Parts: sequence; structure tokens; C-alpha cells
Amino acid sequence: MMMLPVLAIPASTNAQFSPDATRARELNVSRSGNANLIEVLFTVIKGLLAVVFAIAVLMFVIAGIFFLTAAGGDRADTARDILTYAIIGLVVSVLGYAIVLFLSNALTGGNTNAGGGGINITAR
Repeated sequence: MMMLPVLAIPASTNAQFSPDATRARELNVSRSGNANLIEVLFTVIKGLLAVVFAIAVLMFVIAGIFFLTAAGGDRADTARDILTYAIIGLVVSVLGYAIVLFLSNALTGGNTNAGGGGINITAR
């Protein structure tokens, strides 16, 4: 939790300043440096999701090492627990991203480029 602000700083500063006009168009940032709040949030969330995936891969490797070196039942149980919690963490983080993407598209009418989704909610 203490690393959360540190991870958010590069995304928020990148969204506020872009010296290159082409890069500013890619980020959907105006020349004055104003960015859409939803785009900044998606940039932060995507960065956090990348960190979660990196940690999950590390946990998979650690669990694999524990499985390979397990001579008895204790280390194999520990490896199984690590693998289970890593999978649960991945599922929760992906579901969290999906919920944020869905709510963003529902609130903005699907007008955001940051989420990459194409969900349009219209009343019939």
C-alpha cells in the first residue's frame, strides 16, 4: 500500500506534460497539458495490473521451486498455498480492472480511449 503513490506519480506527470505534439495526440492530451481524469486513472490501473502480473509470475516461480525441492509434505503444501493465492490474486485484480472498465464505459457512454473497451450501454 505504501508504494501506491510512488507508482501513480509517473502516470500523472506523464499525462500532464507532453512536449511532443504527436505523443500528446496519442495520449489524448491537449497542448495545454490537461488530461482526462479517466485516462490518468486507467494509466495508473494498467501500471498496477502490470505489477500484479509480475508479482504473480514471481510467485509461480517460487511455488515451482518449492514443488521441485519438496521432499516431504510440508513444502509441497506451502507451494500449493502460494500457487493458490497467486491465482486468486490474479483473478481478483483482473476482475477489478473489468469492473472499473465497465463502470467507466457506463458513466462516460463508452467515449474513453484509455480503457480499450467497446461496451456501449443504451436504453431501448
